Amino acid sequence: MTFLEPIPLSPSICRNPSSISLRFSDLKHQKSHFPKLKQNTPPKPIKSAIENGTSNHQAAPVLDTTSTTITIKGILSLLLQNVNENDGRRLISLGMGDPTAFSCFHTTHVSQEAVVDALQSDKFNGYAPTVIERFKKYFDILGGPATFIQAAVPRILEETEEIFFKKTLYFLKQSSDICWDRINEIPCLTCPSKPEGSMAVMVKLDLSLLEDINDDIEFCFKLVKEESVIFLPGKAVGLNNWIRITFAADPSSVEEALRRTKSFCQRHARKLSLYDINAINKKC
Repeated sequence: MTFLEPIPLSPSICRNPSSISLRFSDLKHQKSHFPKLKQNTPPKPIKSAIENGTSNHQAAPVLDTTSTTITIKGILSLLLQNVNENDGRRLISLGMGDPTAFSCFHTTHVSQEAVVDALQSDKFNGYAPTVIERFKKYFDILGGPATFIQAAVPRILEETEEIFFKKTLYFLKQSSDICWDRINEIPCLTCPSKPEGSMAVMVKLDLSLLEDINDDIEFCFKLVKEESVIFLPGKAVGLNNWIRITFAADPSSVEEALRRTKSFCQRHARKLSLYDINAINKKC
């Protein structure tokens, strides 16, 4: 599905969250790809852990949120390592931008053949070293397709049957509707506009309604620990106290993930004092 995504814009020029249609393509993670947690090993500096996607902590780390090198890969890796292994429920990851992890969004055989042919042609072997270094820093935040995948796009678009795109749009629309409806049921989450033409949505956190959560990173680490649900902290894309939810997943997974999130938010809801209640009544 990478070929369906446009060239992404830098978060630094997307400062109006209500107009954002994010379609970033993050690296596909599997738990086995990450190093085992070791006992009695001195912890790495948290900045390095965020950059490299490794950590020696099982508990949620105190992240250096002033770092300018926080990456999507690093954050997702740390979140994955923070999963409670005693939780018998399946892990639902809605933090990545790659929908092909879910069965209803598998790529067609045309896509696979086109990529293989482009790779074997030896015509798209890469960029100059200096350019690669610049792209590496850029895609640490945004993610993006490899050169040979870009070369395969024309064939993919020409030979993929129309039914594939219709099916993909059908599932995206269904998951998008579920995501929108369930987010609106959670008081501390606000979605500025219903997603259209994207695979992810940016959601604003109202931390004043949560009593023991200080920012988006802490929210996501506690959520994965308690509910086995992964969202991407907005900090990773330059938006503090926002979260990115990728709804390019099978509808049942989106439904279940947001049901767990609702329970999580209810459990961490700030207890209103009489002063708070009076203030709310005055506003009404």
